[in-house]
Amino acid sequence: MSANILNTIYALSSAPGRAAISILRLSGPKSIEVLNKLRYPSGSLISSIPSHKARLANLYDDQMRLLDKALVLYFAQGKSYTGDDLVELHLHGSPAVVQAVMNSIKKTNLARYAEPGEFTKRAFYNGKLDLSQVEAIRDLIDADTELQRQAAVVGADGQNSIRFAAWRKQILENTSMLTALIDFADDNEIDTTPSRLISSVKASIEKVAQDVSTFRDQARCSELIQSGIRLALIGAPNAGKSSLVNALVKRNASIVSDIPGTTRDVVEVGLDIQGFKVLLGDTAGIRQLKGRTEQEQIEALGIEKALETARQAHIVVAVLSHGQHMDANLQKQLKLLRLEGKPIVTVGNKSDLGAIENVNVQISCKTGQGLDDLVKVLGNACQYLTIKGSDNIIGASQRIMDLIDTAVLPGLQQSVRLLDNNDVTLANAELQLAIEGIGRITGQGITTNEILGVVFGSFCVGK
Repeated sequence: MSANILNTIYALSSAPGRAAISILRLSGPKSIEVLNKLRYPSGSLISSIPSHKARLANLYDDQMRLLDKALVLYFAQGKSYTGDDLVELHLHGSPAVVQAVMNSIKKTNLARYAEPGEFTKRAFYNGKLDLSQVEAIRDLIDADTELQRQAAVVGADGQNSIRFAAWRKQILENTSMLTALIDFADDNEIDTTPSRLISSVKASIEKVAQDVSTFRDQARCSELIQSGIRLALIGAPNAGKSSLVNALVKRNASIVSDIPGTTRDVVEVGLDIQGFKVLLGDTAGIRQLKGRTEQEQIEALGIEKALETARQAHIVVAVLSHGQHMDANLQKQLKLLRLEGKPIVTVGNKSDLGAIENVNVQISCKTGQGLDDLVKVLGNACQYLTIKGSDNIIGASQRIMDLIDTAVLPGLQQSVRLLDNNDVTLANAELQLAIEGIGRITGQGITTNEILGVVFGSFCVGK
């Protein structure tokens, strides 16, 4: 544990800027002493403050000038977010008020300004959170959509931690049995035959491995919920792709023009589609070029970028326009994308001019007709990619996924193979590696600050 963990720290925990209320947080052994300096700068101290009770109090600087009337909350050591004494000052949300109070705290020389994520780091060191919960809290703070919130809150609430602890307990029980077999098999002190014990351990480990594998698969499906689903709009020039982007995001994100080939580079915008974070890419129109003029060479580059964007996208939306015949090159590219297994949603634009055949959804960017239907279709496509009909949304960081793939699951699977050959000693060693992997997931046994620095460094200062 760092010596810094013994210091008292302070920081703004609410978002910076003007607001109705701003929250300043103090944590550490001198939190009450700092509060006393602000509340009674003349030296009269508060003898006792009940934990988890709110109190309205005037705050003063060291010259007895009123700073603000604040709501003060105190959380006693062991009963707070950090595990240390913690004080929250709910101030009027003026940047000037916040700065004045922070200046007065600094002048006490009893506390220092917190580093990014330091409050949560203290919660980790004090056993209030494990490392998987820390990462989930970070994802919860960063959540932009409802499904991102759902994925993160499972981990932040400790549900994943309960699962990890269950895996560890089951593996430890099996390593204990294998250790007993290794140490005492010749002494006739085991009340079962070695073959039965090995068979029992193997069945138990296979069950744990299946649980780990299921968790990994569900988390991998939900991974796109956090990172965002890439969706590419492709179509012939002037089919209305840019108009569709603007209609979906309800602002002019793309240049709209009747001149074919207006969009050259890929224009990417983010939006929330039925709780899914979607990165929507508007691309250049795809058509068969007749010659090699300088203008067409530039357009060809845009078409190649469009096709590359479609190949890298998770979902492709092909926009067709009323009265347009599908260009041969566009038809060819859609066929190739389908052969690659790429999900394609076909959209018929300008339906206000007449019906469009052989498309999934008919819309009019001009009138707004069919846009709600398109959003539902896209939402269903996103759901198939991520949740795939399951109600279980599991959020897990890339670090956790890597540890499952490189340590936990290989250790379990290899131990089963070794037990098939009655190699108890090596099987036991593989199970120890799996246990160590789980420990690194939750932060148990971590001795290097490198991992912790990466995790906590991505937090805002006041968390």
